[in-house]
Amino acid sequence: MERRIFQEYWKYYIHLEQLLMNTFDFVALNKDNFGTYSNQYASILQLTGAELDAFFKAFFEIKRSNDFNIKIYIKQLIDKQPKLIQQRVKILDTDIILIPFEKCKGVLKNRPMTWWKAFTGIKHNRIEYFSKATLENCLLMLSALYMLECQCILEIGKKDKSADSPNPESKLFVLEDWKAKWIAPSNNLMFEIKE
Repeated sequence: MERRIFQEYWKYYIHLEQLLMNTFDFVALNKDNFGTYSNQYASILQLTGAELDAFFKAFFEIKRSNDFNIKIYIKQLIDKQPKLIQQRVKILDTDIILIPFEKCKGVLKNRPMTWWKAFTGIKHNRIEYFSKATLENCLLMLSALYMLECQCILEIGKKDKSADSPNPESKLFVLEDWKAKWIAPSNNLMFEIKE
């Protein structure tokens, strides 16, 4: 993927992140509220799920076909990015750790990840699956998108020997033990970390 294309995806990620963070004015960000569901979470889940679907296709260069689905995406993830399966995503200013792809291998055995099942359930039958439009599912889906986009920019940075972390930075997530060559301490400056 070219950097200019990535930046378009990243701008939309930042938009989705802000939509979710706006809900924290009404629902505190803590595990006690993970089961909270709402119309706003249903909207965020749908928007994020659609973007994750599009980003999977772009990142793994999956050509248009009638049979792409989460199984194809997860197979690509396992084959091409296996370290992401156990990658931990920390929610900033909390002790909450998410591992969005932890149960992804179950997808290959027709056991979907809870957050993907919530997305598709709401997409096809919002009334029946409305209670699955939770804060937790939104966080897991958005963290999955965040992780994939961080991996994408890392690869772009290695390829063109330039910035390999997203700019601007996420205000919600950080990847644990992530080895990026560059950081973005402000919205406009990138520095190389010397070892």
